[in-house]
Amino acid sequence: MGDTVNLAARLMSEAGDKEIWISHQVWERIHAGFKAEGPTHIKFDGIDEEIPVWRLKSAREWVDRSWQRDFDSITVGRETELEKLGEHLEAILSGVGKQMVAIIGEIGVGKTRLVEEWRERTGVSKVIWLTGRAYAYGQTTYGLFIEILHQLLGFTDQDTDGARWRKLSNQLKHILQEGSESSQGDEYLNHQAYLGQFLSLDFSKREELETRVEKLSGENLRLQTHWAICDLLTHTAREKPLVLILEDLHWADVASLDLLEFVSEQVANDVPLLFCLIYRPQKERPVWTTWNNIKRTYPDVDCSAIEIKELERSDGAKLLFDLLKCQLPERLQTLILDATDGNPLYLEEIVHDLLERDIIRQTDGECLVMWETGGIDVPDTLAQVIQSRIDELEFSNPGALQVLWLASVIGDESTQELLSHLYTTV
Repeated sequence: MGDTVNLAARLMSEAGDKEIWISHQVWERIHAGFKAEGPTHIKFDGIDEEIPVWRLKSAREWVDRSWQRDFDSITVGRETELEKLGEHLEAILSGVGKQMVAIIGEIGVGKTRLVEEWRERTGVSKVIWLTGRAYAYGQTTYGLFIEILHQLLGFTDQDTDGARWRKLSNQLKHILQEGSESSQGDEYLNHQAYLGQFLSLDFSKREELETRVEKLSGENLRLQTHWAICDLLTHTAREKPLVLILEDLHWADVASLDLLEFVSEQVANDVPLLFCLIYRPQKERPVWTTWNNIKRTYPDVDCSAIEIKELERSDGAKLLFDLLKCQLPERLQTLILDATDGNPLYLEEIVHDLLERDIIRQTDGECLVMWETGGIDVPDTLAQVIQSRIDELEFSNPGALQVLWLASVIGDESTQELLSHLYTTV
């Protein structure tokens, strides 16, 4: 059992009832998103030195996503992709109507950073931006769209259940034209009931709404809820063009993807709504089927896929200079660029690690290297990323681990023919 697993087991066993203890390494990665007490230095059995421990208290109400990047770096090598996104945005602003775009790329190549740059250039005055994210663990059914509706309705963590009902009611009255029969009639009450159920609101004091939910079969309730979400997004977009950013769809639950297909079909083509799907190029994931279905079923809608590749070497050098604000010795720069292979996340993490370990010092626009250049160590953060990629491999096939081992021995590049030959002979 490795040190990380050993420490996690110790933290779990020592934490009190309903407490979450985390290590210094974990706290560094999540501190902008959570509140905690600490550090407290504790000596654990089997570990030689005292370990700084934080006790998590609560999640922060609002998280600046920029904390996930350690540097405020420029966006390099992505002008073509930004122009394409700009064309889709201009289409909904000029009245062309519904748009679909997929941003596809490996972990760390800058999919999220590209969207952030796009948003910064566009601003918030022209369009409404709503974001839903899928998660590798702890995924909630329909979690993607629940997150979007929370933003659209203005829900906060501090809201009481009554406050959330009021926000939902006010939004529905607004989109159904307050004062008309529909704003107080069956359509309004049905939408309120179905969306309340979708958002897991408490029906204990709303028996009439609860009855509307209970009288429907499961399949009928699902369909009526999908229509209510469609109406809500359609009315919102007709008031002001709407962009839905759907991140990490390679982890999305099937229910969210089914709802995405439904909404993309049922929202009228003239509605200024832009769907932006973001995911990794893992073709075994359900999102690939979803995207292909959308393209095949709706040929009249402008659908385009933007594939994000690793940076060209010259762009990697520009990013490296921008991160450090100084020029590295050529040998060290070559080592870093070779080790990161055009991946912006890898490059940022390597640079951060070298600065943190005082191997590089920034002084008056110069980079001082404080050690004899030998090689580049892999930081813990990158080791975790690489391990997560390995964990996604299908190891139920006994040959998968052997192929990975052979490829690691061969080096950075290999051919399928060479791997096949070694696999059958080793």
